[in-house]
Amino acid sequence: MNPRSKNPNPPDWQAERSRILQRACRRIQRSRARGQKFQTILPRVARHYNGKPFKAVPGRRLRLSVSTLRRLWLAWKSRAEDAAVFELHFRPGKALATAPVMVSLADYCAAQRHKSMREACRAFGLLPGNGHLSVNAVYWSACRYIRVKVFKEMQEHLAAITTAQAGLHQLRLAAAASIRARLPDTIQPGSAKGGELI
Repeated sequence: MNPRSKNPNPPDWQAERSRILQRACRRIQRSRARGQKFQTILPRVARHYNGKPFKAVPGRRLRLSVSTLRRLWLAWKSRAEDAAVFELHFRPGKALATAPVMVSLADYCAAQRHKSMREACRAFGLLPGNGHLSVNAVYWSACRYIRVKVFKEMQEHLAAITTAQAGLHQLRLAAAASIRARLPDTIQPGSAKGGELI
């Protein structure tokens, strides 16, 4: 990371974003050196990098429009090609939900089947004692602190558990039916010769 960077330890995906944008600007630079027109280069480079997935965070993709690339290119050149211009600076926002609420929601998602996280948040908000919660606030907090990927994995495990429990129930019923077909419910007095009563 550039020593002039204000954020020496950014999240992995932000550091990866900076590297991608640095490559994009280098590509523009090489194309201009070959005599290509700037207005032709920008759309081509933006199309190439827009939507590229981040290896650090599966599911997150780079969003890069022509206007954004132009702004970043100009900033990069004006700062002597300093990669620090690509850093994102977020202001810490006000928390929309508390830790106990998110933990309770995570427990709920691990115990109840739902098609989507939004549906789970809506049902969670209807539980007794949760009427004061905003569904949208809970949903956006869940996306940030639980994450949709984790929710889906919970639901997959829950589905597997449900299937396994159903299979176990069938095995139990089959075992019970087999036992009842071969053994009486009671032992008649004097009928247990040569054996032991159970």
